[in-house]
Amino acid sequence: MTSDFSIAVHALVYLGKNQDLISSDELAKHICTHPVRVRRVMIKLREAGLIKAKAGVDGGYRLDKEADNITLSEVAKSVSNDYIHVTWHNGEDGREAIKDSKVEQAIDSIFVDLNEACDNLLKDKTIEDIMNISK
Repeated sequence: MTSDFSIAVHALVYLGKNQDLISSDELAKHICTHPVRVRRVMIKLREAGLIKAKAGVDGGYRLDKEADNITLSEVAKSVSNDYIHVTWHNGEDGREAIKDSKVEQAIDSIFVDLNEACDNLLKDKTIEDIMNISK
């Protein structure tokens, strides 16, 4: 999981508390990050059907679903492929790997289980839940 998840949750909570179109500049001020970074995340949220976007000078973003119908699992999946991602595997540098121990398969299995556990946890939490905590 990347920081895009945190940016997405912050943005969705802010949008959930406001009915007007909110610009990426305004979102960036409230999230404390650069507007370009916000726009990159918002593209992913729009593609996932979580928000609507209007281009132009008077454009901005608004929720496309009710906050209580947006799970954190949906948010995470819209900005990332896995919660935990393995970037290194044994033997990738060209040297002989330990093949008989099956350590790699065991580790991969653990990561699959961790990703599933994370997803199950986030399926039960919504943007509205976060909004209620942040009141």
